[in-house]
Amino acid sequence: MVEKKEITEALEFDLTLIIIEPLLYSKVVEKILSIFVSEKGMSGVYFTSNQPCNYLMKKLENNIDLHKVKFVDAVSHLIQENLESTNFCTYLKSPRDLTAISLEINQQIEAIKSVEGRPKFLIFDSFSTLALYNEEEIIKKYAHYIANKSRSWRNTKTVLISTSDKEKVVAEISQFCDKVLRIKELDY
Repeated sequence: MVEKKEITEALEFDLTLIIIEPLLYSKVVEKILSIFVSEKGMSGVYFTSNQPCNYLMKKLENNIDLHKVKFVDAVSHLIQENLESTNFCTYLKSPRDLTAISLEINQQIEAIKSVEGRPKFLIFDSFSTLALYNEEEIIKKYAHYIANKSRSWRNTKTVLISTSDKEKVVAEISQFCDKVLRIKELDY
């Protein structure tokens, strides 16, 4: 059973892979954002290929200061056309366009100013979903790229999320990370 303390400690590493049991996914992601934004006062980027930005924002608005989070959404265009990016969310055309995803995440991370020396964060949600839209070998290479790129950003904590540890992609990603945390049960 994973306690909140273990999640908090895992987020201290520069590059963390968190493998979440699907039924606990929403609760854990909200907890990660709460730790970064509410407890640590950090600002950052939340990349989503899993749930639409509008849904995430509505779910989080009462618990998280959304002014400190910039969403990059690669899934909404699959279900809705003509989306206009806002101050809170940039909409990308497809979870298949890994180049566009990389460029936008990099641009957003670089634009965030560290407040009082606090680190920034990137939550990458999720490699499991990207694997639905891209070939396995491409995702493995992309994971390696994201791991290396995240190390080039100054003062940034990166969390990679997956909902399965059975995928070959997850095994590949885990070797690049400073910490791997598997969450099958929560104790808080």
